[in-house]
Amino acid sequence: MILKCKITNKTIQKEKNFIIRHLVQNFMEDEQTLESFLKLYNGFIEDLGLNIEEYAIMPCSYRQDFHRTGIGTELIWKPGGKFRHYIIANYNYSDFFERLNLKKENGIYNALEVFENNKELMQSYDIRDGYELHNILRRLYKDYIAFKNVPFFELV
Repeated sequence: MILKCKITNKTIQKEKNFIIRHLVQNFMEDEQTLESFLKLYNGFIEDLGLNIEEYAIMPCSYRQDFHRTGIGTELIWKPGGKFRHYIIANYNYSDFFERLNLKKENGIYNALEVFENNKELMQSYDIRDGYELHNILRRLYKDYIAFKNVPFFELV
């Protein structure tokens, strides 16, 4: 069955995965907490007159729900359960790593400092803080970087 979203005027399938994907792609440009996303999601389900129990996202398994939709790779996660929609493929990261100009003796970096030292570069990639930078580096450069506890990383 097909549903029409009143706000975006887009049609979506009446399945949990499609509803999650639709909400993330259309309402998660800015970071939100899981709580605020669940409020948005549950309100959407209620507005459509769907059974909340049938379509529930459980707080203990929300990441699985996001990954089942295929949208998990389009989310940037931050401490405190915050996240936002970000499509890495929308940007050309071919020379990003070189442009960071990482040259420390011991090779251990704090992503928050790297972010602050490269504000213009970060802005051009819509990276909004060091936690987002750490998350993106983890996805793109895991062969070149050993990741420590957020926000630390080390060149290998």
